[in-house]
Amino acid sequence: MSEEEARLSEPSGLRQGVRNQTDIDIIMCLRKAVTHTFSIMCHLDIAEKPRIELKPVVRWQGKMRIIKPIEAAFVSVITFKNPSRKLKKYEVNGIIILYIPGATVDIVLPAMGLGMSFDEDDIKDACGEFLNVVAGSFKTELVKNGYEEMEISTPVNFGCNVDELFDYYQDHKFEITFFKDGQQLFQVDVGLNELSKIQ
Repeated sequence: MSEEEARLSEPSGLRQGVRNQTDIDIIMCLRKAVTHTFSIMCHLDIAEKPRIELKPVVRWQGKMRIIKPIEAAFVSVITFKNPSRKLKKYEVNGIIILYIPGATVDIVLPAMGLGMSFDEDDIKDACGEFLNVVAGSFKTELVKNGYEEMEISTPVNFGCNVDELFDYYQDHKFEITFFKDGQQLFQVDVGLNELSKIQ
């Protein structure tokens, strides 16, 4: 067990909502996926520990409603499905959501090679591309830890308004906020249902 995993297993970690080893694996795999992707795509490192919080899922008409943080200018969403489980067509196994503040856009997009001139569609596409790579890396890390492989959807990207509801039926999700030089970079929410290890 790494130092970070041990910290999450302690009472202070449990107060953050960490309930079991699966939760620890989810957090560690996502953190590794995010920091690796940020390093590869933006050529920048995230060394600071993220803030981890367990939050309830907001529902509207029986589906998950995404409440965008005030500071977030752009949102991208990817859902997960487990092909080995007999789910209804609309059901998903998990969800991952990226919230990017406007201040971060000015850092991330030029670092991704988009220059300093871009419109809203360019920004939304770049956010979706970033989350897509994070989700793929996250899925790979979970498989390395012995979990079943999942399918990921294409990103759905939003600007000012998140006007879509999602078929994610867990009651809670983890909010993981990443920082660089003391400033918030972005927030990634993740929730997984029925995550099973390969027997």
